[in-house]
Amino acid sequence: MNQTSTLPQQGAARPKLHYYPALTGIRAVAALLVFFTHFNPFEDLHPAWPWAQAFVHQGHFGVPIFFVLSGFLIATRYLGRITTSWPWFRKYMQNRVARIYPLYFLLTACTFVAYELNPAADMLGAWQNYAPVDKLVIIALNFTFLRGFFAYYFFTGISQGWSLTAEETFYILAPVLLLSLRGSFRRLLAWAVGLVATGLLLVLVFSPLATTLRGFFGSVEFMFEWTFFGHAFEFAVGIGLALLIGRQGTATRRGGWFTYLGIGWVIACAAFIATMEQAAAPISPSHLKILTINFLLPPGICALFYGLLREQTLVRRVLETKVFDLLGKSSYAFYLLHLGILSMWLHKLHAPIVVSLLVTVGLSIALFKLVEDPLHKRLRAAI
Repeated sequence: MNQTSTLPQQGAARPKLHYYPALTGIRAVAALLVFFTHFNPFEDLHPAWPWAQAFVHQGHFGVPIFFVLSGFLIATRYLGRITTSWPWFRKYMQNRVARIYPLYFLLTACTFVAYELNPAADMLGAWQNYAPVDKLVIIALNFTFLRGFFAYYFFTGISQGWSLTAEETFYILAPVLLLSLRGSFRRLLAWAVGLVATGLLLVLVFSPLATTLRGFFGSVEFMFEWTFFGHAFEFAVGIGLALLIGRQGTATRRGGWFTYLGIGWVIACAAFIATMEQAAAPISPSHLKILTINFLLPPGICALFYGLLREQTLVRRVLETKVFDLLGKSSYAFYLLHLGILSMWLHKLHAPIVVSLLVTVGLSIALFKLVEDPLHKRLRAAI
């Protein structure tokens, strides 16, 4: 998603535009964090630097940053502007699909073609073992964004694309959620609790059939780590920030208390998980990660975003530069590209991490300028 906040068109009126440059820049940071999770520069030094390796591995925090940002942007665009009609919802979903789907479709198609031509391109090493029917099911689940509900399939295709299942689920539910809020933080909290409870109920119903249903809501851990319902609190925090900013506005002030509190909060969460993973903790590290990422981390991200919107700091000025603006706009392409057939090819060439990063950034910018942005504009104009 980009950081242009638009109101849905009504009649001949043009949508009002709001742009948050620093939040575009933070998308680049989030994407880079995810990159270094998968290409950890400390990995080759293990066990000399085990804690540093574990700390950098928490770069998957980039995904919750995207989720909180999505909640904020959708709420900023549509709070108070939703109509209960099919034409409105159709236009709303077309706008969402126009942003995400074209590039995803193109890269996913390339991925499966590559698997057919060379099964070794599959990082999971499973493509050559699937029956033709299974391949068709996997392809269908990937193109429909449904694979993220199935533990057996959520890493197939573009593996990091599992998060798009969570995003699309949020997009579908967001109009109902926003209509019912009426500006109330209590209602928002009730929605978050209700969505998590719904996820737990789905696990209760379907986990006994996990093998038959290919891991559809197969466990509590899967639900919390990989599905929208487990990450609902992150989206809700973003919506809460939109409610707060809607009341206070974005008038800037000196100081950076919230900005640096948010940065420190995120770093502290990463350090906590890294430490627990290195220690013989009495609680399962996976449970600690779920608690920290899904519930303790989002308020820190919210504080950071609040600071970026309302405080004049060096961090904000850096994120608002043209370099970070371009990196942020191309971050969706970067996210889809960085792990998959491109990384497998670079690995075969024994490319250093820096080279892999530069190649991925360059291709992401090219895809954004030549494919993603033009297609998005054309599809939006056709709606």
